[in-house]
Amino acid sequence: MTNKTWTITAERFKSSFVHTVPLVGDAHELLRELPRFRHGTYVFTTTAGESPTRVHDKVKHRLDRRMLRTLRAVARMRGDDPSRVELEPWVFHDLRRVVRSHLAALRVPDHVAEMALGHGRKGLQRIYDQHCYEAELREALTQWAGRLRSIVEPAPGNVVSLKRPA
Repeated sequence: MTNKTWTITAERFKSSFVHTVPLVGDAHELLRELPRFRHGTYVFTTTAGESPTRVHDKVKHRLDRRMLRTLRAVARMRGDDPSRVELEPWVFHDLRRVVRSHLAALRVPDHVAEMALGHGRKGLQRIYDQHCYEAELREALTQWAGRLRSIVEPAPGNVVSLKRPA
């Protein structure tokens, strides 16, 4: 991971093309600090790195239970009644919608935002535009990381956010 990218092989990518995702900020740090398996290289795995895993209903159900426990713990720390906390139903595709919407709000060009989600260029664009857009993707994902960080760790109440001139 010396070049700070995640490469998804053509065999594993839906459009049968190699897809390279720049890893920025916390994503790169998190992956860099993970322990490595002795015999396998996959990070998202249930077989000690030997083969990749797919997220299925059982994994999603466990994630939902853990998220609900965390939300209830946060409510308890705030002094709220944890038994009143509910987790709204969601699907993994909701995460893609959230990222895409925020990239639009951050004024990332549509074609770059679509590439960040793994949506490839179509038709003549794919044939004639051979630019890899790695720098543009890295910039877009850096902006998204900053936006996500501001949601997870909001500025203290005594800090005023200045708006960027239009």
